[in-house]
Amino acid sequence: MNKKTAVINLCCLMILLAGTICILGQKNANDPKDKRITLRVEKISFGMVLGYLMEVYDVPIGFEQSILDRDNGDSRFSANSPGVAPEKLENVEGVLKIIAYPGFKPPVHPVTIFAENERLEDVLNKIVKQIENYKWEINDGVVNIYPVKGRDNRFEKLLRLKIKRFTFEKGKPIWEITKNIKALPEFSSFTTANNLHYSGGRSGPESALQEQYGRTIDEGMDFSDLSFRDLLNKITKIKRGGWILKWRFISKMTGEEYIDIDI
Repeated sequence: MNKKTAVINLCCLMILLAGTICILGQKNANDPKDKRITLRVEKISFGMVLGYLMEVYDVPIGFEQSILDRDNGDSRFSANSPGVAPEKLENVEGVLKIIAYPGFKPPVHPVTIFAENERLEDVLNKIVKQIENYKWEINDGVVNIYPVKGRDNRFEKLLRLKIKRFTFEKGKPIWEITKNIKALPEFSSFTTANNLHYSGGRSGPESALQEQYGRTIDEGMDFSDLSFRDLLNKITKIKRGGWILKWRFISKMTGEEYIDIDI
């Protein structure tokens, strides 16, 4: 090999390596786990932390509630902005804290995080380390938080349920998503077989509900042959915000068990 040929080959190799590094860099830059988060909170519920990540940093979140959190408010947050929370936060020297009020019940698992421009992955690890009952993973770009303690096996089966097809018309409001989910034959059969009831209704001030669920979706949806969890994740990626699967109550009159899917 002469000197000229060696130089040409070396230049080609450098160009190839530079292109590879560039591609890898772009891939890492688009990895949700690498999103940079600044968050300073002290002794607040993990639901409020999740809502903050969703609203302030546009982190899509899917949450499956543990049986162990049915009777406390730790996991409450809103699946669509703007958030509506029973507790309010105050900024005390750069740290967000809950404003106490008469009858206020502190979180069962209070979360304290001091993160300055940290990766989302590290922030999520800090959250689940403090709340004990959950782990997290990213599916289709959506952060999924699920129970490792007190998991309702019916919820687990529901999220694995195979859906043949789901459609949603462009220009419809968010609350129509719930209507289309209820109309799924697989979903209807599952809830009936497991004695679960899902009304799909939302409560609260009309103005707040309009802000949360009245926004129209500018993209149509047509998904086929996927799990119910994957469906919720794909819907969330398009409409943004999050989804929440949780237990609601047992009717004292009929003994019927109600669940909620907030999306």
